[in-house]
Amino acid sequence: MRKILVFLSVVSFLSGFSLFAFGAEKIKFPTRAIKVIVPQSPGGAIDMEPRAMLPYLSKILGVDMLIENVPGAGGKMGLTKCWKSPPDGYTILYHGIPQSIMNEYLFTTEVKTREFTHIFALLNTNMILFVHPESYRSMEELARAAREKALAGGVPSPGSTSHICGLVIADKLGIKVNWIPFNSASEVLTGVAGKHLDFGITSTNSAQPLAAAGKIRPLLVFSQGPDNVFPDVPYPGKLGYQISTMSAIRGFVAPPKTPSHIVKILSNAMFKTAKNPEFIEWAQKRKIEISPLNSAEYRAATEKQYVLLENYKRFFKLQ
Repeated sequence: MRKILVFLSVVSFLSGFSLFAFGAEKIKFPTRAIKVIVPQSPGGAIDMEPRAMLPYLSKILGVDMLIENVPGAGGKMGLTKCWKSPPDGYTILYHGIPQSIMNEYLFTTEVKTREFTHIFALLNTNMILFVHPESYRSMEELARAAREKALAGGVPSPGSTSHICGLVIADKLGIKVNWIPFNSASEVLTGVAGKHLDFGITSTNSAQPLAAAGKIRPLLVFSQGPDNVFPDVPYPGKLGYQISTMSAIRGFVAPPKTPSHIVKILSNAMFKTAKNPEFIEWAQKRKIEISPLNSAEYRAATEKQYVLLENYKRFFKLQ
């Protein structure tokens, strides 16, 4: 009997030791550089935002953080690359919804945005329509011209939040637009500032620097009330346009089935960065309002976007 008890005690001790060792092994993250995929070309808010965070994240996590821009097919290339990466936390993605969700409707893709492992959402931003300063002075002027002939409208990519907002307002006002997709918001802004486009639509964060410099003129912000970045720019309700608006949520995700302990480590570091005074100062200078979401909140927000997109299918002639 004593031998049996001794044997069970040894087994219990070894089991506890094994679990301890396993637990210790689990927290050995990160031990090497982490790659952050951005599904657009350099420039624009979706590229600048993670770049601003990376130095602080690197310091907290103790490893290098590297940006890899993977533009193409409305973000599909970048999303697919992250989707197919090992779920080990060393390849993550900074992206925006609903654009990533729209890829599932617009393209043949294996990626399911809701199945990414949600880590942390940084912000929620509105879209804004703008023209060259020497061009139209109001939405009424632009609409009148666009009923006579089709205008060239630039958006960061097909299926982006900017594109959706543009389709909705064009439908409401009965205007004709030739939509021209680009690989980044910065290209749209350059196109309008250089008079190569009649108007453009990007996020307010992307448009703010050129607007402040007088290189573009904002005409309409897609929000339900005054926008924090452009409080003096009219919104649809103020102009009498009864339309639904959609904002973009941007944040970090990882490949499906990334372990929860890795998500927690990354999420904690991102929350700390979002509270860093230097990072907050950087954001405030650019009129960026940080509105962080944890993993569960971010996942719930993504599911809500799926529901909202059902109302926009007809604009893309989707089945």
